[in-house]
Amino acid sequence: MKKSVNGNVVKMIWEFMQLSEEGKKAVSEQIRKINEEDKVEPIEILEEYREISKSEIELYEEAFQQTYSNIIQESSKLACWVYDHKYNKGLSLKK
Repeated sequence: MKKSVNGNVVKMIWEFMQLSEEGKKAVSEQIRKINEEDKVEPIEILEEYREISKSEIELYEEAFQQTYSNIIQESSKLACWVYDHKYNKGLSLKK
């Protein structure tokens, strides 16, 4: 892994690897459904994964939320930068 990888991403990967096989399957299934359905609505958790305890997946969820928050913040900063350079400074997007 490159040194430039964000620490929260490394933490998220680490916490994912600490999950039981059932936990990994549950998380992977949810991510797959989100990607396929292209929506962020709550997803029905399959019955076979409902027995996974909150404490087992809590650290992964925390790391995921931190990573997601960072992505939103960086996206917002980029949008502000583009707006500033395009409309306030009058630069074209090609520059």
